Amino acid sequence: MLAAGLALAAGPPAQAAEVLTWDDCVRVAARHNPDLAAAQEGVVKARADYAGSYSPLLPQLSADAGYSDSTTTTRSRAASVGVSVEQPLFAGGRHVAGVRKSRAELDAAEAQVAVARGDLFPEISATGSLGRGGREWALDRDEWSAGLSIAYPFWSGGQALHDLRSAQASARQAAALNPIEALRYE
Repeated sequence: MLAAGLALAAGPPAQAAEVLTWDDCVRVAARHNPDLAAAQEGVVKARADYAGSYSPLLPQLSADAGYSDSTTTTRSRAASVGVSVEQPLFAGGRHVAGVRKSRAELDAAEAQVAVARGDLFPEISATGSLGRGGREWALDRDEWSAGLSIAYPFWSGGQALHDLRSAQASARQAAALNPIEALRYE
């Protein structure tokens, strides 16, 4: 009777735990990694910026239309329609440099994704040395050593400090480009 009560209190029998492969673990880690997600969104932004960087090299088309109807001592009506096309011919290389800059920023964003993916894996390094040891340099005292190290960086203070300094530099750069906007943050 006591055994039956304990069995009912324990609930249904536990099912076997799901076994994850290494690939499954990497997939789950990648899906829930905020650094990787941010890096991937950085690539999306950089691709859009790169595509948009060609805009100054392309013809610019604009259209306008207007209509007015006024009644003073006499009635007058006026209508206008206009279309204009503008094609830049020379800008001192500024537009081409802008395209190259956007391409470099896209390459950097894609590299950042590779770095973030690499951070999902532990760092494995091997060491080895061959030499003579001890106080006596006898020919029969050759020594060698080998080692294997596996490290997973859970937190990098140096990277956090770099990220902080980079954010501060970006804020100063933005303030230099737009001094009126910078007054808001002082």
